Amino acid sequence: MLKTIILILFLLVFSQNVVFSYDEEYISKSEFKKAYIEYNKSLNDKPDALDFFNMCKVVYYLNDSKLAKSYCNIALNKIDEQKNPDMALRSDILTFMGILYSSTYRNNDITFDYYKQAIKIKDTLMNPDEYELANLYMNLGYAYFNTNLTDYAFNYYNKVLKIAEIKNEDRFYLLLADTYNKLSLLEEKNKDVIKQKEYLEKSLVEIEKPNIYINHLLKAKIYLNLAKYYDNIEKDKTKARNYYKKYVIENAFFPDNKILKISDFDSLSLEECKKKLNEYPYDIYTNIIMGYLNIGINDDLSEKYFNKAISINPENPYIYIAIAQAYLNKYKVTNNKLYLLNIKNNMKQAEGRAYFSEDIYFKLLNISLHINSNGMAKKYMKEYKKCKQE
Repeated sequence: MLKTIILILFLLVFSQNVVFSYDEEYISKSEFKKAYIEYNKSLNDKPDALDFFNMCKVVYYLNDSKLAKSYCNIALNKIDEQKNPDMALRSDILTFMGILYSSTYRNNDITFDYYKQAIKIKDTLMNPDEYELANLYMNLGYAYFNTNLTDYAFNYYNKVLKIAEIKNEDRFYLLLADTYNKLSLLEEKNKDVIKQKEYLEKSLVEIEKPNIYINHLLKAKIYLNLAKYYDNIEKDKTKARNYYKKYVIENAFFPDNKILKISDFDSLSLEECKKKLNEYPYDIYTNIIMGYLNIGINDDLSEKYFNKAISINPENPYIYIAIAQAYLNKYKVTNNKLYLLNIKNNMKQAEGRAYFSEDIYFKLLNISLHINSNGMAKKYMKEYKKCKQE
C-alpha cells in the first residue's frame, strides 16, 4: 500500500505517464549522492521495506555489496511482518538479491533460487509492473548466459524485447540498451559476428537516445564492447580506439556525473572531510583527500581511504592518477621511498586503464617528470603523441 501511495505522489509531482520508484529517478540519472542522502534520512523515521530496498540498490551500485545484501534482507523481513504483504515489492527485492548473488558472490544456485521465487510471485499478480517483469527476465537471461545455457538465455532476452520494444518510455530505452548489449555477448559466444554487430549497434542507438537518464556504467560497457569488436573482429583500429576513448570518459563520470579533478589537496581539513563522509561515505574526492591528509600520520588509515575511493569505481583511471599525485605531493617533501613505490604502483594501475586516452597519458607524463623517471616519461610521451595523432 505504501509503495502505491509513493508512486501516485511521484506521478502528481512529475506529471509523467511513467510509474517507477524513487531509485529509478535518482540512480538512472546517476544522482547517487542525492539518492543516498535522501534514503538514509528515510531510515531515521519509521522506515518501511521500500526505504531499505532503495538503500540496498543505491549502495549496491556504489560497490558496497555486503551492505546492500544487509539492507535487502531487512527489507524482506519488513515485508514478512506486514499483515498484507506487498508481494510485488517482495518480488522486486528477490530479483535484486538474485542480481547480488550473481554479480558479487557468483553463487548460481542461490541466484536461480531468488529469481524463481520472484517469478513465482509475478505469476500470481494480476497486473505485474511490466518494467520490473522485463528487468527480471533480462537478469534471468544473463544468469543462464553465465552458466552456458545460451538457449534459455536467448529465450528470456526475447521476453524482454517483446515487452520493451513497444514501450516509448525513457526507462525502457536503458533496458533495451542493456538487453541488446547482453545479446551481443551471447552472439559473440556463438561466434556469430554479424548478429553480434547488429545487437551492438542497436544497443548504441538506445543508450545514446536523448533523455533524462544517464547510465554512465552501461554506456561505458557498450562502448568497451564496441571497441573490442572493432579491435578484434573488423581490425578497424581507428574505430576501436575511438570507442576505447569514449569508454574511459564515460566510465570516469561514474558515480558523480563529472571527471575527478583534484587541484589542491589542502583545500579541506580533516574535520570537514569527516563531516562530508559522515553524510555521504561514497564521495571519491573526499576519501582521496582523507587519504592524502593521513599520509605520514597514519599510513594504514591513509591506504584505507584510498582503497575506499578505488572500490567505488575500480576502473576509473583518474582515481589512480589522483592517488599517485597525493603520494607525489608528500614524496617531494619527505623523499620517502615507500611513497615513490606507491606513486609508481598507482601509475601502473592508471596506465592499464588508459585505453588510448591522451589525457591520462599526459597526466602520467607529468608525474613521471616530477619523479625524475626519464624512461617512464619517454614512454608516456610516445603514447600521448600517438593518441593525439589519431
